[in-house]
Amino acid sequence: MRDINTNLTEFNLTNNYNKLLKKSNLKVFLTLTASSLIFQGCMTSSRQDQLQTSLSQLQGQIVQLQEQINKRDQQITNTTQTALSSQNEVESLQTQLQLTQGTVDELKAKIKRIEENAGGNASEQNVISLNNKSDSLTQIQRQIARIEIAATSKIGLNKKGKLPPKLTSLAEINKSLKNSFEQGNFKQTIELSSSVLHSADATDDMMQIAVAYRGESKFKLKDYKGAAIDLSNYIELYPNSSKYALSLLLAGDSYVYLKNNEIAKSYYQECAKSYPNLAEGKAAAGRLSKINTQSTSSQAQAQ
Repeated sequence: MRDINTNLTEFNLTNNYNKLLKKSNLKVFLTLTASSLIFQGCMTSSRQDQLQTSLSQLQGQIVQLQEQINKRDQQITNTTQTALSSQNEVESLQTQLQLTQGTVDELKAKIKRIEENAGGNASEQNVISLNNKSDSLTQIQRQIARIEIAATSKIGLNKKGKLPPKLTSLAEINKSLKNSFEQGNFKQTIELSSSVLHSADATDDMMQIAVAYRGESKFKLKDYKGAAIDLSNYIELYPNSSKYALSLLLAGDSYVYLKNNEIAKSYYQECAKSYPNLAEGKAAAGRLSKINTQSTSSQAQAQ
């Protein structure tokens, strides 16, 4: 099985990057705009005005952090055969994320104190708006985790090939990958998927199917780094896809094996919350409960 460096060279996000970039910026813009309107209608006292100032600063932090992440993603997309030895940069982004998350938590506490002093729940929407910011930070945290995996890998974007003769239509690609995967031929599935992802003729729908099967196949072969990258890309690019729930679950599992439980929890939480009645959602809820129990136990032992 090829190593993660080779695996990384096989997935080209050039055609999808602009779409993802627009999604990220639009999500942050809508979140910040909505919360600004909420606060404009609720802030009356000097303490609330101070809180508005703090919120504005938080907005700036989130936008700045998102811009840095998007820039880093673009560097990965545009770099050809370059060793990205940027561990210091990744650590810097992680530090900024932690500080920004700390600001969110601090503002939540301030809002709670204002509500208690006011004797009511007039600012309930303020808490919701900050929870939305926490969701934005979760997305950023996932991007950092993916970048961290790729940070020292060689990226080669060689999307110049042609589709294999027997895989020239969406139906043919889907059938071939499905049969190969179900027969347990995971290496073959990865090779077929990669040939599609390498092709300049592949449509977005073809790439969606290919990266999903490749991510699942890498997971089956215990290539958890490769699986985490493919699955997280799939999740970001295709949120309305049929394999979204399964990808959330497997992405969480991959990060557990990579000993990054915090990122794993973010995938499990989304899966359990969004798909509570599906097998994937129930499985994610069980895994999440197990991680939380282990964390509580570890904290108790440390004390």
